[in-house]
Amino acid sequence: ARDSQFNFLTSNVRSLTQLSDRTVLDVTVGYNRNTFRSARITQRVAVNVKDAFEGGGAGQQNETVGKTVSLKSVLIRAGDRLTFKTGFDLSRISDRSLTEDDFNGTFEFASLEDFVAATPTKFTVVTGEPLLEMTQVEVAGFVQNDVRVSDRLMLMLGVRYQAQSNLDDWNDFDPRLGYAYALSNATVLRGGVGLFHNRLQSNNVKQLLRLDGTRQQELVVSSPSYPNPFLSGTTERPPSSIRVRAPDLASMVNVRSQVSVEQTLPGNARATVSYDFTRSASEYRSVNLNAPVPGETERPDPARGNILELQATGRTIDHQLRVNVQQRLRSVTVSGDYRFTHKLDDSQGAFNLPSNNYDLAADWSRGNDHTHDFRGSV
Repeated sequence: ARDSQFNFLTSNVRSLTQLSDRTVLDVTVGYNRNTFRSARITQRVAVNVKDAFEGGGAGQQNETVGKTVSLKSVLIRAGDRLTFKTGFDLSRISDRSLTEDDFNGTFEFASLEDFVAATPTKFTVVTGEPLLEMTQVEVAGFVQNDVRVSDRLMLMLGVRYQAQSNLDDWNDFDPRLGYAYALSNATVLRGGVGLFHNRLQSNNVKQLLRLDGTRQQELVVSSPSYPNPFLSGTTERPPSSIRVRAPDLASMVNVRSQVSVEQTLPGNARATVSYDFTRSASEYRSVNLNAPVPGETERPDPARGNILELQATGRTIDHQLRVNVQQRLRSVTVSGDYRFTHKLDDSQGAFNLPSNNYDLAADWSRGNDHTHDFRGSV
């Protein structure tokens, strides 16, 4: 049995200041704290008897306390033809996690008869440092101009910059362009294109730090004594699987473009048809640098285990066509939405491995998204 607890606290203080008739300053200070604890009720050495039972807890205990302090500010200056916006976002993430899985050890028995005879086949235990403390600072800023070119045409021009600690990447500038053009009083054409960088998430940083091969290691005793496993048997430390980052690891970046047509219909109805296109050649994925060459069973470096390198080399091409219809009645709004998705990629996540570590292009195929998606709401 396992005892689990989760607590979450969030608090925000917002100040909205009218600096002048046309200038507004919006400042928000935020604080978030989440705590998660999970532990086996029994904290004794685990005993696994094949085809019979499992007992004990093996020291399976996890505790995480995460805190985020943020400061956000947006300044808006509205004009007759030009609206100027600028702002910044500063966050500090601190995380303290304790992981003690299998720190008490596990005995394995091949049968119930071996358990009665006290002759286990193997004893495994994890040693090392269970506590990990991590801090990440994230900062971003933007400048945007909304220009009313005419009564029918509006242009949005801007650029965004972001950076973070725990990643040596300091040139993440994202220019963006958008427009809105009224074809008629009932029809509006909208669109835009821009670069978008995605951060290396703090959870991924934690995995890189915790699984570096030195913080925690596994100890295996073959044919151990029982209940003290170290009185007999053969003790060894098998090669650990480790996670490393590529020397040139940077933020993920993609290009997004979108175009849509909004049509106002009789009877308080509106229909929108939009097309979105996303392309990226820097999605996060991992590659085993010490995987056996196809056709062989021995690793390039037999003395080491898996070396899983986090890279930003995955590719994605995503097409989405969406049709949305809304009908506003007296007190409710009825909405129907259809989405067609055609996605190709060769990455399924930061720490997912390819089917062939020596042929990364072999995984280029249809993504996991639904091709057709229908939704309705009232």
